[in-house]
Amino acid sequence: MFDSETHDCHYNNLTFNARLEIDSAVRKLDESFVGTDDYIGMAFFWSHTYKYTMRDVGPMQRQRIHAKLLAAGEKPAEGSHFFPDSDVFGDIIEEVTGTKQPAPLFV
Repeated sequence: MFDSETHDCHYNNLTFNARLEIDSAVRKLDESFVGTDDYIGMAFFWSHTYKYTMRDVGPMQRQRIHAKLLAAGEKPAEGSHFFPDSDVFGDIIEEVTGTKQPAPLFV
């Protein structure tokens, strides 16, 4: 049985460096989930165009944006875990976050 209090206690007792290692490992694993239904909201899947908006977005909103991109038929660029810039991408970010997005420079 999972005891969230014990789990939180153990995580809170880790050193800063240990927490960084855990976060890095989870983010790396999540990169392999970009473009699938298994994405957990940790890995980056956006380009510089959306950098300033997406850096303030939490994992749950990232999951919603990612799921909406998949539902819209969008896929990561070939050989990458980044979705290409598109009007659809910007519209989905705006819908989920309420933040107006700049038009992509290159589509």
